[in-house]
Amino acid sequence: MKKNFLKYPALCVIAIASLAISSCSDDDHYDIVGNPNNLVYVNLNAANALEAKVVHTPIGDLTTFKAAFPIRIKRAAQGTSATLELDPSLVEVYNARNKTEYAALPAGYLDLAGAAAHIQADTVASSDSIRLAFVANADLAKLTEPVYLAPLRLKVSGAGTASEDRGVVYVLVKTSTSLINDEAAAMAGSALTEATCLEADGLNKDAFTFSGWKFTKKQATASFLLDLGESKNIVGFGINSSLVTSATVELSADKSKWTEAGKTSEHSGPSVGSGWDTYTGYVFYGAVPSRYVRMTMSLDQNSWAWGYIQWGYCAIDNLAIFAE
Repeated sequence: MKKNFLKYPALCVIAIASLAISSCSDDDHYDIVGNPNNLVYVNLNAANALEAKVVHTPIGDLTTFKAAFPIRIKRAAQGTSATLELDPSLVEVYNARNKTEYAALPAGYLDLAGAAAHIQADTVASSDSIRLAFVANADLAKLTEPVYLAPLRLKVSGAGTASEDRGVVYVLVKTSTSLINDEAAAMAGSALTEATCLEADGLNKDAFTFSGWKFTKKQATASFLLDLGESKNIVGFGINSSLVTSATVELSADKSKWTEAGKTSEHSGPSVGSGWDTYTGYVFYGAVPSRYVRMTMSLDQNSWAWGYIQWGYCAIDNLAIFAE
């Protein structure tokens, strides 16, 4: 029997609603503003965020931040292009949404000269990349807040409309103070082979050696002062001992003014040596001209090795000072 569905208006409404939901589900991760097929967007990660690090060190203020990524479009019947522009008005919006209190990154720090990309017709991603970096010679010393935020909004030229949801890239600039580069993949320079021990506490200064320097007694801390003979461009150090739980290294050109390089327990670095003699090395962000090296070590008072100190089990197995 032939049925007329117009007699069942409720069924018609349900069917139309189902079709509408189905058609929207294909684009459920895009905001629907205007024509969804022409939305231009960036897809970095869930937050569309990049992290930049600025490190304040005794030898200067450093950053290695660089980023490159394409822009995308759902469908491009025609070619289009887009640039990123700083939009400080979004800092307050971001902080309110994420319950943060980030400071706005001042203008003039990010280099946006390369923040442009182009999408060819009938493609869905740019053939080139938007490129971000810090402006050369930017005064990084003035960045003293823990975190700065730089919201960058897409500005589209040609076909397409910037996505409201994915048309903003957030650059989070995190600042810290350090001399040790925790992200170094390998040691720099070469290990020195000559030095004179001027002072030592808990170690025999006259028996100094870079390998197998024995502790003389059980104590909570030990220290030493080395003279390298002349100024060297120090780029890192390493210490290997089962008794040393942490070591603080200081550098000086004249034994008067000292620069603290850092505490090993608060940093990480690449492996040095091999086999049983493998230990952690610590790499500086840049060379520190120094003649004198002072190290203060915290020692493990509960180590079994103290019971065998007379047999030479209590020692600095390896000590390394790396220079250019």
